[in-house]
Amino acid sequence: ETASELIVKYLTGCGFDITPVFTATDGISHIRHDDFDIVLLDMNLPDFNGFEVLKSIQARLPVPVIVTSAYSDTRSKLTAFKYGADDYMVKPLDMDELEARIWVQLKRN
Repeated sequence: ETASELIVKYLTGCGFDITPVFTATDGISHIRHDDFDIVLLDMNLPDFNGFEVLKSIQARLPVPVIVTSAYSDTRSKLTAFKYGADDYMVKPLDMDELEARIWVQLKRN
């Protein structure tokens, strides 16, 4: 299983209704047409820069976004927050921590 599949499986097991999307193009399309309570955005996308996707999400709707990334440097984190990220997690992800951070964002919003 891929990391994305493991995340989907784990979060579904926690009771979340998940819409898995694996490209920026598909993600932006879903955001235009569907309602979401939260977005989990991996910055390492095959078709677009994750920062551009983050800006696009924030321009379209006020939804909390948790960014996941292999980049642990301060500059990447600050750029994500500048473009509207509500939280930032460095991979590899701890699933229990991810679930806790999702609940925090859902309570706030």
